[in-house]
Amino acid sequence: MAFDRVQDWFAELRQLDVGSVGIWPRPAKAVAFAAVFCCALLAGKFFYLSGKQAAVTTRIASETELKREYERKALPAAHLDSVRTRHSDAAAEFEALLRQLPKDTEVPGLIEDISRAALRNALVIESIDLETERAVGFYMELPIGIAVRGSFHDIGAFVSDVGALSRIVTLHDFELAPEEHPDQTVGSMAAAACDGDDPEPTRCSSANALRMTILAKTYSYLPRSANLPEAQT
Repeated sequence: MAFDRVQDWFAELRQLDVGSVGIWPRPAKAVAFAAVFCCALLAGKFFYLSGKQAAVTTRIASETELKREYERKALPAAHLDSVRTRHSDAAAEFEALLRQLPKDTEVPGLIEDISRAALRNALVIESIDLETERAVGFYMELPIGIAVRGSFHDIGAFVSDVGALSRIVTLHDFELAPEEHPDQTVGSMAAAACDGDDPEPTRCSSANALRMTILAKTYSYLPRSANLPEAQT
């Protein structure tokens, strides 16, 4: 009996005219409304919600990345005062180092200090030559070629004295070789260094004279506003 009723109901549906929906029976209207509603939902999800869902997924991923970035920046921000203190200390130390760089007018004084260090250690100064100054990064580099003669002990003391100057001076490319024909000047300088109660034999003999060539480099600050050629490397 129930099966016959279902068949009768489907038969009635097939006889319905789409153009006269207003006179359809209530069950048919309910089925048609439900079908239209479901189609509208599917169409809305496909055409509207799919794009929104992709945008939401992108925003979720972006939120995760922003949280990670926040975690990375939170620690430095929490220690901002200490970071500022370290920055101030670094700036002060940098300024102190800059003050050690000789100005153009101080180069003759530096040459004089090198000469005094050589004479103080009983060395014969063969030459002290200023080479071409060049720009390197934010500073200027001035190479100074030095050639001296004397005993091994005196040459070592001279290198130590030059490295201890108040100005920044670095030493490079040294060559040390025995003097083939030591002259009387080296002998007299060595003899003068031997005055005392406990002279050192290796320092007092002119036969132990050595010749050293070394490249000293001093530096000066290069202001950013200076109109200088491109720095060499």
